[in-house]
Amino acid sequence: MSRASVLAAALSLRRFTVPEITPYCDEDLDAVATILAGCPGLLGSDGERWRVVDPALVREEIAVDRPTVATHRPEPPQRSQVLAARMLLAEETLLECGDEPSPEIRSTMASTAANHLRHVVATCAPTARPWWQVDLDRDAAEVELDAAGTMITPARVRVASALARMTSSEAAGAEVAVGFLTEVTLQVDQLPQAVDEPRLRALVDRFLDLAKAVAGPVRQLSGQSAAPARLVAALAWLRARVRTGRGVEQASEVLLPLFEALQDRELLAAHPTTCLYRELDTLPDGRTRVAVYADLLDLLPRQYACEPTSVLLPGVLIEAVADGTTSGHLQEWASQLEDDLVGSPFGSESALIGQTAHMLENLAVRTAGLDDSVIQRSDRTRTELLSLADVRV
Repeated sequence: MSRASVLAAALSLRRFTVPEITPYCDEDLDAVATILAGCPGLLGSDGERWRVVDPALVREEIAVDRPTVATHRPEPPQRSQVLAARMLLAEETLLECGDEPSPEIRSTMASTAANHLRHVVATCAPTARPWWQVDLDRDAAEVELDAAGTMITPARVRVASALARMTSSEAAGAEVAVGFLTEVTLQVDQLPQAVDEPRLRALVDRFLDLAKAVAGPVRQLSGQSAAPARLVAALAWLRARVRTGRGVEQASEVLLPLFEALQDRELLAAHPTTCLYRELDTLPDGRTRVAVYADLLDLLPRQYACEPTSVLLPGVLIEAVADGTTSGHLQEWASQLEDDLVGSPFGSESALIGQTAHMLENLAVRTAGLDDSVIQRSDRTRTELLSLADVRV
């Protein structure tokens, strides 16, 4: 085993765990751990994380390239076991990024996972090449389902590769094109044939979290944008997560319309304080075509006519046609809700959603005199909103 190669990788990373450094070495996890433990004075550990203690001394050791003492080693694992372990380790590393607070460490973890994936592609692809020459975007399509049953498919590698790329972008504060997210979603639909249900759910949840963090139009709303626009974006993502939770196998049916709507920057960003109601045009019969926050329709008494015609942002904004009286009520309620949100001292998504639920309840009470079903319909919406905000009711 090459002690020098492990020391060279350690010198490059400076701080690392055994899984993070292993892809840069020509040894397996156990061998790398043994070498690290045999380098007192050069390397030190704090729990699972290692660090370079004396870089100058490490360079001297690399130059000398002292061989390690030969020891008895067990029979190497089967090729399929190694591939399955690398694929699993890459996915686990990417999922663990969601709990890592440091952007620098998340970036390192993403690079480590990507290197594991390169090893997998280099081994599974029909064209032989060194793992470090693998281009994941280009070469993942060459992966063939392993005959020994590792369940490593092109879609599984592509989704993991996308999560690594999105993690690096999120850690760097960079934007990812919505078109790329659309491509990944089509691969997510193919995951059930290769991944068990709990891991599938975790991978999709992580994809949604990252997509929300790096999708250009949504990132613009997460900082200083007005509260109504942030409410709209938050509800769109949370309701999409609930719907994918009911059937991950058809994630594209939920996510593709969402991504398509998010590319309409005017829909979300052009009117950040008045995005809950907009008049689009007046029809020849005098009715008004409007864009409106869908939950407001639950406040309408039955005698008020409002005809939804299309979805603008799934789960949040719709296009509808209404007469003058109905559109006037919708505009009034939207204006009151927008004013309440803009004046709120709270900035979190949960607070905005909870505040919206409270405002809808107040508006329903005022309207209930015209139709007692308004309270019941609004209560269902209010309960669902509080559940999305993780507020117990």
